[in-house]
Amino acid sequence: MESRLQIKQYKVLASTPEKRLCYSKGRIWLEGTNHVRTDVHARLSVLSGCRLAERFLRLTPRLGFTIYGEFYFTAHGWLYHVDEKAGEAREVHQFRPGMKDPLTFCKQQSGGQEAVYWGEYWQNPAREPVNVFKFDGSQVTTVCTFSGIKHIHAVVWDQYRDCFWITTGDSDAESRICRVSAAFDSLETVFSGQQIYRTCALFPVEKGLIYATDSPLCSNSLLFSEIKQDRFSEPAAAAAMPGPCIFSQEFRGDFYFSTSVEPNPDQPFIRYYLSRRISPGNTDKKSHVIRVTKDLETSEIFSAEKDIHSMVFFQLGNIQLSYDAMDEALAAYCISLKKHDGQTVYLTAPEKR
Repeated sequence: MESRLQIKQYKVLASTPEKRLCYSKGRIWLEGTNHVRTDVHARLSVLSGCRLAERFLRLTPRLGFTIYGEFYFTAHGWLYHVDEKAGEAREVHQFRPGMKDPLTFCKQQSGGQEAVYWGEYWQNPAREPVNVFKFDGSQVTTVCTFSGIKHIHAVVWDQYRDCFWITTGDSDAESRICRVSAAFDSLETVFSGQQIYRTCALFPVEKGLIYATDSPLCSNSLLFSEIKQDRFSEPAAAAAMPGPCIFSQEFRGDFYFSTSVEPNPDQPFIRYYLSRRISPGNTDKKSHVIRVTKDLETSEIFSAEKDIHSMVFFQLGNIQLSYDAMDEALAAYCISLKKHDGQTVYLTAPEKR
């Protein structure tokens, strides 16, 4: 890992080796290796030009992906398709009321076919059934429904066992790691019932599962569950983590986990919203990026301190990791962090062309 950092004043939503979809201050555009920029008209709020308003109203698009070479992104409760020729973003699918974005997307490619999966992620106070969706480039269909949970954290494809892993949260009873068949016709809850099974960041490997916990209620860990004769061992702690892990990214054969800075939930109502007191799941007031090898060796490669603003009103301190395929680099979009809020820090120097 190179120590030199490059900083960009935009967020990379999705990328291919030839192009990337970028966002900054209410504007979205495509840029290519030929340095040609195509602005994309989208119905984004004019308040996005003010960073604190953007954070308070959660206006920044969280995610994007490509399928069959086309670009998509989420914003304001909608999935948008980027019509590059028209220079417009067109609405494709509306998420349920109260949901702005999924937490993650899962892209699967097999035999020339592509599909993108996601689970519903919102506060769900009534504990309504929670769906998993599939998008094949033309239509969105429901493939699976969960009951008795708050929301879905991640859908992950397992190339070694030809199945999906779906993780849920947030309470002990709602924290599950489930194995689902490729056709979504069978589901097995492999682990459930404790905070050590609460995860947003999970990677299948040949020998089992590597994941990091996402809990503000207790200390967090990197864990490994070994598979033997199609049975998974009880997850064992491989390393302590300095905070809850929401975002992760595989890059050049290693796994990268970022930690969030969250408020202590064990506080009176008003103090919870205003306090800068961190959760029991945090060891300090920094967001960290931890590199993990397949041999479970860990090293910290970046960290930044939470800024002075409320973690509830103006967002948790966080780092959203993504792969910038155009520059073949690991990109870290910083949220609510000193010096880097709203910036993308390249944790590897982009490849020169």
